[in-house]
Amino acid sequence: MNKAPLDEPLHPATGRPLTDLERILWRFRMVAHEAKVMWRGFIRYPDAAAAINDDLMFGLTNQALIIVTKFLEVWKASSGLAKTDRRIVLARKAIQPVLDRILIWKGLETFRNSTLAHAYLTKEGKLLPPWQLFRTGLAPSYHAEIIVLLQLVVFGSLGVLLAFETEYGAIDPITRSPDQSSLDPAFGISLGTEIKPAVRAVCAEVDAGLMRELGIRAKGPLFDTFRNALAL
Repeated sequence: MNKAPLDEPLHPATGRPLTDLERILWRFRMVAHEAKVMWRGFIRYPDAAAAINDDLMFGLTNQALIIVTKFLEVWKASSGLAKTDRRIVLARKAIQPVLDRILIWKGLETFRNSTLAHAYLTKEGKLLPPWQLFRTGLAPSYHAEIIVLLQLVVFGSLGVLLAFETEYGAIDPITRSPDQSSLDPAFGISLGTEIKPAVRAVCAEVDAGLMRELGIRAKGPLFDTFRNALAL
């Protein structure tokens, strides 16, 4: 597999590295892209929670919360420019209602770090069941609430970009993904009909490995609880 270079984007007009302000604007546009695409998918349904099955909605809203916390991360980083550009101060003040609404959920960062992006540990290394943050009101659990937060990310990002419209306009071309026709063919399967055979091939190897190394087979009550997810 050939590895493409992971170079940072350069200014589309001058070819120079982006300034600190341009980097912040680029990041706000990226998170707005993600939020807008997901939000656009949700609003295709008058009641998304009723139209999409609970299992799929669970995954979608978890991803939505990751996007919300990305926005918070870029928002926090933007404060570092306040000393050099007063417009940052004014823009943040104007958009503060978006932050106030998102941050009614005091445990969003903890939820992101312990559950969404990492495997169920606090910073201190303690096990943290995901439902504890829901039960204590520190993280949202209702799908509609999460969709509201996602939409606010779009609006909040737009507010920042409007405050720096001239600077953003100059770098807009590098905030867009390349034409798909110019990309190399992707690795992996491409059709839904290929999913089961691909999963079964790997599972057969694991089953053989369990027998070879441990003398056990993938079967029984515990195995049955995973059977549907394994597409077997």
